[in-house]
Amino acid sequence: MSSEAVVAHAAVGRRPLGPVTAGLCIALVKLAVRVLGFRRTLKIIEWSTRDVALDRTPTQAEVRRAARKVIVAAALYPGRAKCLEQSLVLYLSLRRMGIDARLRLGVQSFPFAAHAWVEVNGEPVWEDPEMVQGFAALSGSIA
Repeated sequence: MSSEAVVAHAAVGRRPLGPVTAGLCIALVKLAVRVLGFRRTLKIIEWSTRDVALDRTPTQAEVRRAARKVIVAAALYPGRAKCLEQSLVLYLSLRRMGIDARLRLGVQSFPFAAHAWVEVNGEPVWEDPEMVQGFAALSGSIA
């Protein structure tokens, strides 16, 4: 087995981030977005999971369990973890698990609002689908 195959094989099937690790990731993501900007932070997350085969078909329970850990970490986070930081950490966690997640950003014109969320198989994770429908998703190559 080649070294690339060993790395990819080892990365697939990882457990979701635990609440403590997710909390640390929230802090790092907040700092990275502030210092490096959104696009560079997203590229770092994608780079860190580059060797993971995104081919797992997850159960709804797996996805919800991963999301719950990020939500708990965000609730316990000193300060405020906004939807962008939470979504980036959930996106990282799901990709580490081998799940092909999509990061979505959307805007609402009146009253103006912006929101970030994660989708798996076209369905929003841990979001009210009706609320997310109120946002026009930005197109382009976000993730």
